[in-house]
Amino acid sequence: MLENDNEKGVRKIFQHFPLMETEINKEVAIHSRYVVLTHQDLADRFLAATAHGLRSYPGYC
Repeated sequence: MLENDNEKGVRKIFQHFPLMETEINKEVAIHSRYVVLTHQDLADRFLAATAHGLRSYPGYC
């Protein structure tokens, strides 16, 4: 399968800025219910709750 230009661009970015993956655990799920956003997008709630949880790890966020 040939990569399109958008995919190539994203892959190039990942070479310079490695992606860190994390799992959604119970604490993130619970905290996501307390995140205050102007909308109710569940994915954004999980992203915000995960970022909040990662603040306790040195070198992240």
